[in-house]
Amino acid sequence: METVLFPGFHGGCMATATTFGSSHFGAAQLGHKKRTECLIRIADCIYRHPGGTLPAKFHNPKDYKAMVRLMNRPEATHAAVLAPHYERTLGLMYQTAGPVLILHDTTELDYTGLKSITDLGSIGNGGCRGYLCHNSLAFDPERREVLGLVSQICTAASVSVPRKAPGPSVNVPAAKVDSG
Repeated sequence: METVLFPGFHGGCMATATTFGSSHFGAAQLGHKKRTECLIRIADCIYRHPGGTLPAKFHNPKDYKAMVRLMNRPEATHAAVLAPHYERTLGLMYQTAGPVLILHDTTELDYTGLKSITDLGSIGNGGCRGYLCHNSLAFDPERREVLGLVSQICTAASVSVPRKAPGPSVNVPAAKVDSG
């Protein structure tokens, strides 16, 4: 594959001609061709640098700002961004001759330090705030290959933390243990 520089993306995220972003998100319907092109470039940059924080994935601060602007557009919903990836995954599932396993995992996304996000739920032991993100991955066991994401549900579900019941407390003597 040929390496290309994305024109218009500041500092240029390098990617191959048939990119991860274009094959997974190229059919995204975000209301304008430029938004879909931006999503493709963002996906390619994140694909090339999977670890770390979002700002660290982009070499130029303008690229990070372009991602933030796109993600704050009303057209760039969770469903709209992931729809073409889901369709790609379903297509690969239909092409698979043998069984396809759907693997599930729920991950806690911890945003405790972000005070600006008000709709976070309680996660962990109740002392942290964030989202629960449930992912369902299609997996071909014969080829030992992940085909893609089939579903992703993010919720701000509250986890109830047990609390002491109100009222008078009663001291209960410890039971004697018979050692004999």
